[in-house]
Amino acid sequence: MAVTMADVAREAGVNKATVSRVLRGDPRISPTTRRNVWDVARRLGYEPNAVAKGLSSRRTDVVGVVLPALAHPWTGELLSGLERVLAKRGLSLLVLSSGVASGSRARALRLLKGRGVDGALWLDGLPDEEPDFPLVTLGRSLSRGSALVIDETRLARSLLALAGQEGIALFQGDEPLFPTLPLLLPEPPDRARALPLYDGLLPRPPLPARAVLCGRPEIAAFCNWISVPWPAFDIGVLAGRLLFNLIRGQGSRPGEIRLAPPLLLPRD
Repeated sequence: MAVTMADVAREAGVNKATVSRVLRGDPRISPTTRRNVWDVARRLGYEPNAVAKGLSSRRTDVVGVVLPALAHPWTGELLSGLERVLAKRGLSLLVLSSGVASGSRARALRLLKGRGVDGALWLDGLPDEEPDFPLVTLGRSLSRGSALVIDETRLARSLLALAGQEGIALFQGDEPLFPTLPLLLPEPPDRARALPLYDGLLPRPPLPARAVLCGRPEIAAFCNWISVPWPAFDIGVLAGRLLFNLIRGQGSRPGEIRLAPPLLLPRD
């Protein structure tokens, strides 16, 4: 027999109305009561009816994720960070790929609207029109959302500091993760002259002894180079927190958050 809301209420020592408010994320419920109800619901295996809950709360507890492609090596890490935050709050993910076909972004937006998502993380530029739900984007924000911005200026300063007078080579590959980075590294003068951008993932041998490789930490470790990994997990975590706050209209909701990618130094 399926577990009912009444079962959860009886086991948690509260009434059904309180259970309903907890499941809807009502901020008026105390943290202690909220934890108690959720613990009991999970232990009993209670699964609220999504349709009924959506009708009563005007929320579906579904968050959309729009990616340019699903095959990127960082996709799993990003979704893992996003789900870690949202699953604890009772939200599910709807993952879409916008692809490269004409009209694909518009189609992705129609799918999100049709599913009635409460908000979305959009990582493929910006949608063709502003949606009527909160949106977290990468790079630029819309009026109803927030943006996560990779601080490439700070990254460039760190690389120049590491270059010293000896210099260091920079590799990004054919699809650079940090597209404006080369523009932030002034040429010839002093230390910056030793930070040229090479096309392709790696040059032909002989390989330079000192180099920075963006996005491929396993290759950088093999070559004993500095690595600048794409902060996919951190993006997912921050996006999850932002989306939840935007959806619920609570907590910190900045228009922009800047992330500085980490630098993984080679072995001595």
